[in-house]
Amino acid sequence: MPMVLEGIRVIDLSQHIAGPYCGLLLADMGAEVIRVEISGGAEDRRFGYLTPSSDSYAFIVRNRGKKGITLNLNTEKGIEILHQLVEVSDVVLESYAIRDKKRLGLDYATLGQINPKIIVASISAFGKSGPYADKTGFDPIVQAMSGAMSCTGFPSNLPVRTAVAWCDYGAGLHAAFGVVLALMHCYKTDKGQEIEASLLDSAVSLVGQHGIYAEYHALGVERPQIGNASPYAFADTFKAKDGLVFISATRNGVWRRFVKAIGREEMLGDPRFNSDWERSRNRELIAEVVVPWVAARDCEQILQLLEEAQVPCSKVKSIAEATDDVHIRTCKMLYEQEYPEAGNVLVSGSVLRLSEIPTGNTRRAPLVGEHNEEIYCQLLGYTPEELEELKKTKVI
Repeated sequence: MPMVLEGIRVIDLSQHIAGPYCGLLLADMGAEVIRVEISGGAEDRRFGYLTPSSDSYAFIVRNRGKKGITLNLNTEKGIEILHQLVEVSDVVLESYAIRDKKRLGLDYATLGQINPKIIVASISAFGKSGPYADKTGFDPIVQAMSGAMSCTGFPSNLPVRTAVAWCDYGAGLHAAFGVVLALMHCYKTDKGQEIEASLLDSAVSLVGQHGIYAEYHALGVERPQIGNASPYAFADTFKAKDGLVFISATRNGVWRRFVKAIGREEMLGDPRFNSDWERSRNRELIAEVVVPWVAARDCEQILQLLEEAQVPCSKVKSIAEATDDVHIRTCKMLYEQEYPEAGNVLVSGSVLRLSEIPTGNTRRAPLVGEHNEEIYCQLLGYTPEELEELKKTKVI
């Protein structure tokens, strides 16, 4: 059975995180995603810890499933070739600054004239309108601007950004969703369109889903830094004999099972603990009971007792432990993929699982210009001699 986006061609002009992640998601749904780089390789090939091939592990992980070509967009011929690619493609994915898009002719107004059905997915830090449109930004900047950092971390310490670039990945995910919607619209109308996805919009949306902005607007309440605790329920990290565990006794049913599991049924009748809200307000009183209970046991004992009671819990795992997690490996969310000169690289698998449609793409990330001949000669009709001339003139 064909994959749902099989036959869809995506020209990926983006770099680093948000755009490449969007392209990865589309490739996992069957799209032919062609990553475009400068001769010698894009900057994000060298960003992060490097493999023996001199490509970063992050690049290999984010760009699996794609083909790769080189193209110099700072030349007239390079722009001409890009426009030829646009003519035979369905989607252009880009993350250029507004000024550069206009200079290079990568804006939707230009590309839509070349191919009226083209979908241009533009990812940026702040979008193309509003006071911040020309401002430069990256994920940590947006984490700071969104207010998310202000309520992350422990009391009296500096605000903390998360290690995972969730603003970037949120923008990439929203862009991929927009591409699928635009493809459905194009299927019905034969019309393309421009899609905007920004890191700040994504961050505000995700922070807002927690009610954080609404709480402040209505009540004047700003979320405090409370470490790993929950502002709405009893949940936190606790130190066991041989490690840390996270316990979430959220909701009344879980709370009842939790106090029974730790042998403190008398707490069920205490009005200070009769709702998630009250338990959050009185979490220090509960911690006086839970801290010594956890400290007297090792992680395995705690997890066995609480899992039998159906109380959500986990050991706070190291990256090494998470990498070897049996469930993660069984579900193929991490698997090894051979990459030239780098050996087996551990990459993440496809998140989506559809009952009627296959998902996931086992193609490895491309080498620099690996598919130049296929794309330029077979797709665009250049001869081998013309391809060699493009190399000599540094167009590709």
